[in-house]
Amino acid sequence: MVETPEQLHQVSGTQTSPSYFQHPMTSSTKAGEEPPNIVSPLTNAHSRSPPQDGTKAALPSHLCCPICLEVMVEPVTTVCGHTYDKSCLEDFFASCSAPPSCPICRTSIQLPIPKVSVLLRDMIGEKLPKESRVRTAQLGIQRKQRRMHRIMHDLEVSTINREEVSQLLAEILATISEADTPDVQACAVHALSQMLSTSERLISDVIHAGTLRILLKLVTTGGLEVQEACMHALSSIACGTNEHRDAMLEAGVAEALIKTFTARQQPGVGASAGSDNYGEGFSRINLCTRVVSTLSNLAQGSNACRVRIVRAGAVKPLVALLGHASMSVLEGAASALGNIACGDDVCREEIINQGALQPLVALLHSGTNEARGAAASAIGNMSCGSDARRRKVVESGAVKSLVELLASGSEISCDARARVAGAMLNMAAGSDEFRAELIGAGALRVLVHLLIQPATSSHAQAANVLLNIACGNNKYRQAVIDAGAVPVLVSQLITGSSDAKNTSAGALWCLAAGTDLHRDKVVQAGALPPLIALLSSDSIEAQISAAGALWNIAAGSDEVRKQILRAGGLPALIRVVQTSGSTSAKARAADAIRNIACGDLACRYAVVEAGALPALVGVLRSHVRSPERYHEAVLGVTMVDALCCIMAGNSFLTNLVQEAGAVEPVLQLLGARTSDECGLACSDAVCCFASGQSTEREVLVRAGAVPILTKLLEEDPLSEIRHRSADALSSIAIDPRGCTSQLLQANALKPMLAMLTSQETVLDCKLRLAETLANLAKASLRFKNMMVQLSVPSRLLEAAKNETNLRLKAAFRTVVAALPYSEEGKSGPAAAVPVNVRFCNYLDSLQLEDRQLDPPPSPNGKQITRDTRS
Repeated sequence: MVETPEQLHQVSGTQTSPSYFQHPMTSSTKAGEEPPNIVSPLTNAHSRSPPQDGTKAALPSHLCCPICLEVMVEPVTTVCGHTYDKSCLEDFFASCSAPPSCPICRTSIQLPIPKVSVLLRDMIGEKLPKESRVRTAQLGIQRKQRRMHRIMHDLEVSTINREEVSQLLAEILATISEADTPDVQACAVHALSQMLSTSERLISDVIHAGTLRILLKLVTTGGLEVQEACMHALSSIACGTNEHRDAMLEAGVAEALIKTFTARQQPGVGASAGSDNYGEGFSRINLCTRVVSTLSNLAQGSNACRVRIVRAGAVKPLVALLGHASMSVLEGAASALGNIACGDDVCREEIINQGALQPLVALLHSGTNEARGAAASAIGNMSCGSDARRRKVVESGAVKSLVELLASGSEISCDARARVAGAMLNMAAGSDEFRAELIGAGALRVLVHLLIQPATSSHAQAANVLLNIACGNNKYRQAVIDAGAVPVLVSQLITGSSDAKNTSAGALWCLAAGTDLHRDKVVQAGALPPLIALLSSDSIEAQISAAGALWNIAAGSDEVRKQILRAGGLPALIRVVQTSGSTSAKARAADAIRNIACGDLACRYAVVEAGALPALVGVLRSHVRSPERYHEAVLGVTMVDALCCIMAGNSFLTNLVQEAGAVEPVLQLLGARTSDECGLACSDAVCCFASGQSTEREVLVRAGAVPILTKLLEEDPLSEIRHRSADALSSIAIDPRGCTSQLLQANALKPMLAMLTSQETVLDCKLRLAETLANLAKASLRFKNMMVQLSVPSRLLEAAKNETNLRLKAAFRTVVAALPYSEEGKSGPAAAVPVNVRFCNYLDSLQLEDRQLDPPPSPNGKQITRDTRS
């Protein structure tokens, strides 16, 4: 879950803090876990001990397998007349490199192996006593286990004989369904579980074979041993994919598990019959552990899986099990609740409403390492997303308990420390209120101490917590610095694991988002060389974090920028822009280059000399081909921002940017205008281009800038973009001779006049537009006639009466003075006076300080006497 990143802006450059993340932590029972008292698969049939129940003595020797010396379960007779157990003969053939032959007489045998002799098998079954029949059935199941192990061990999964697998599954399921004793059923189900532990790819075959229906029936009707075995099998199936978990939920597994809770509830010490004290009611710890393990694995699925588990009523008994006497049950219940809390707000609210917080906090103090870690994960996951839930977590005393647990050092395992730090991470992802709670509880000192400890897996999580705290305001950044975190984070950049380097760079990114003092602390701690080295990492996340940290550091003083230059930061940043496979990494590196270019002229020239222009323009060209794609458009805008900072009013640098080929992609991106940021950045760049020499303006005109700017001037909803477009057009029209035809074709005069007479247009923009219209009127008779047709004198006269700025009124007069004599009707004494004259008389009545303004020319070339009428 991702929180919105804080955006900070300074005059010298733009900077931002990275997003801080909330990581729902998942725990589960591994698919490879073996049940107790189950024989592991054997790769050699000759390694088994002889039976201990007298079976061999009870039968003639010809009914025992010559290979394993045990009773034959599936007798097969070869062409030479010798009889073996089918599984033993298959194992024998698999262990020999020579062609198949009889183990006794070496007669060649053609595969496949002959079918089982039903008559002989039934005769053996009739001669065995009941106890021996159970033993024989168990031996048969173990042989099926070895058979499956051979299939999976000797063959690639892609070349498995699917028919053989299906046949074996059918045999095991038939044994489960038809077994006449619980021991045989339990043994067969355990064999199925071991098959699933061998390869998760068998789970689909198991589900398609109808196994779930059989297992659920045994869960509700079988004895304790059978139920425990079924739970282990279901737990292994739940370790598969989300599709497998969905199939389990569709089959009603969640509801069956809850019924098992209820059915096995027995009154215990302090619990009466019919009470809800499931923790004391469960009489079989192994079964209880398997149930919560299966629920925990199911909750690793999609959010829909978790919601269905909640609706099945699983939360209440799981919370009750947090008071169980068995630590394995406590750990399983906490893990299941933690996985359910990875879901949406409905799941988290249900867990809190059922009273889980207090027992989970108590478990932090008294549980095993695994139980404490599971409790911390559950608390952390419930802290995701909502400050209201975080407040409940704080009120439960969890923050203080988490800090105390983390401070206990070697008393808890590395995994438990990482989970505790993860819970703090999600708390620090909230508002400043929760960062203050963590700081007040002493979390900073503990986290810094944890980062100093040698080689632990919790370093990355500890740095992540510092990152989230530093994403607050400057007060919290200063608290992190005062706790001595900066040198420790820099040390992690050098010696830490890949994850620790990434998160430490992210923490420095956030710390550098503060004041110049904070940035100086980061630089003084020696962060620049390892951050620059991290730009060459194969990890995309590391590249993003390192470039982001340099971005914010470069928003400092010119001295800090020059330290980045001396440390070799520019070539590394340019390399990321050119070669990184991540759009975000390219953008952050370009942001860092832009902030360096926001420095003095020496910094800007250093950026150009390092080869930044071809890199920036190259990325810009490649990412404006599909401007409708959001991420590509954003990256293009970042490149344009960097180019604007490099130009920044310097005609020589502007010319270099134009020569690098930036004009066409900038105009293409401006025409697409995918966002306000896109329009602002690109219109800024066009203004920079237009403010250069006449040759640079001609390049703009030839590239098609005039119609694009005219359209923005007329239609864009953002006034700031309209102002910048007007400024650019004004700069282009300084010398109208090169752009007259383009302005006429684009019909630019009409939107320019509307902008000039609008009350929303700022003063500087109006002054430039007035100057542009005057230049156009002086340069082209067509423009003069068009202005007369658009009633420019009368419209400017009305606009002048509404203006208070005398300088602007004078600029209006300059436009009118450039126009020819005209009359606007004969219907009255005032109308008979030319508008040009009326405008000049109006200005005279204001007693302007500048009395040297020339009056407009008369139609016959003579001076027009100013009328004293207003």
